[in-house]
Amino acid sequence: TLLMQSQHPEMARQNVFRAGPQCAECHVSFDYARRMLGGRSGATAYQLKKQPKKLAAFVPMRVANNSWIMVVNAPYDEVTAFVGRAYRKTLLLIGTVVLALSLASVVVYRANVSRLRAGEEARQWRQKLELEGKIRRAEERYRTLFEQSPDGILLVDPETLLPIECNEAAHRQLGYSREEFTRMRVCDHMASGNPEGAKAQIGRILAEGNARFEIEQRTKEGLRRNVEVISETLRLEDRTVLLCIHHDITERKRAESALARRSAQLEAIHEVSLGIAAETDTRALLRTITNEALKLFHGTTGGLLLYRPEQQALEWVVNLGGDPALVGTCVKKGEDLAGRSWETGGPL
Repeated sequence: TLLMQSQHPEMARQNVFRAGPQCAECHVSFDYARRMLGGRSGATAYQLKKQPKKLAAFVPMRVANNSWIMVVNAPYDEVTAFVGRAYRKTLLLIGTVVLALSLASVVVYRANVSRLRAGEEARQWRQKLELEGKIRRAEERYRTLFEQSPDGILLVDPETLLPIECNEAAHRQLGYSREEFTRMRVCDHMASGNPEGAKAQIGRILAEGNARFEIEQRTKEGLRRNVEVISETLRLEDRTVLLCIHHDITERKRAESALARRSAQLEAIHEVSLGIAAETDTRALLRTITNEALKLFHGTTGGLLLYRPEQQALEWVVNLGGDPALVGTCVKKGEDLAGRSWETGGPL
């Protein structure tokens, strides 16, 4: 049940059938909402705690193959005041008519009745136009919210895995046109490309009613993006569909990865600092530095060379995971990887 209440935006996407204890902070009960959901059309009064009493008129309608209940509410005091004023005006009108009947002819009486009937019809026509305008504006607001959302929103058929409806962001973020996107199953733009895995995930959503998880998608250009998916089951006409909202978290994942790398670097610096403070053997200290560098770069083999100015060469002083016989040998400028890096002044 999607609640679109401009005065209470925090109620968006709340469900009266899953009311929690926090709902009692404002609501005495949801009987008025259940009457709206169960009735054909009509009006009902309701009141939130510490809020003025209101009167709501409701009527079911269908928009874009979806079932909705449109509700128009107004302060109860204003409505009752309107009824009171209308009652007084009616009494005055009756008195005037009686006086006119006693002083004027039947022709004048009929003319007055005709004029009153025309005024009433005109008033009812204006009210009808106003109500139709409110309904039209509400539909336009819904469509604007759906189409202009920065997150991808789509309705998915759990049997075929094809989108039933989607907004512009859903296909634009992946680089597809709407026509291309609606012909693709949801697993076709997942990085794994595994339809069985997608069906298993959809089965869990259907069983639990909702889910929140992360996936990796592949764009039309082959780029990868991390997406957080919020999914819920909906009953659309006579079948169950999935409402999926795709929120791009690629930048957040990159930031988390960069933070993890930075943490690893700081940890390596910390370990080396402890080794410098505690180690008196230079050779052992150089092995500690090399070992921390290997862990930092997730390497299996590495070494450390020191410059010997009297020999104009680099000497192997540490070799981990490789040939230990290299320790003590020298490398001239331009020889091997280390010599070429020394010669160019940059990494290879």
